[in-house]
Amino acid sequence: MIKFAVYRNNGNKISGLTIKGHAGYGEEGYDIVCAAVSTTLWMAIKGIETQGLANVSYEQHDGFVSCNISSEREPACDAILNSLMMTISELSKQYKKNIFIVNGVE
Repeated sequence: MIKFAVYRNNGNKISGLTIKGHAGYGEEGYDIVCAAVSTTLWMAIKGIETQGLANVSYEQHDGFVSCNISSEREPACDAILNSLMMTISELSKQYKKNIFIVNGVE
C-alpha cells in the first residue's frame, strides 16, 4: 500500500509530502496505481520547481519520496499542489486497498 502523507503549515497550505510504499496493484514495473501516483507527484514537483513558483527540496529512493515546499511561493504553486491532492484523493477512492492518505503534523 502507498501511504501518502500531506503536511500543512499554519496557513493550511501544503508544506510537505511523504510517500512511502508500493501500491501492490500489479507486477513491479507494470503497476498502474504506482504509475498514476508517481506521475501525478512528479508533474507537480517538477512543475513548481521548473516554473520557479517555490523552492522545492526532495529526497527519493525506492518506494519513498519526501518533499518540502517553501512558504514563500507564487499563488500558482498552491493551485498545483491542490490539484495534486485532488487527483491523489480521487485515486485513493478508486483504489482504496492501494493508497492511504494521512494528514501529517509539522
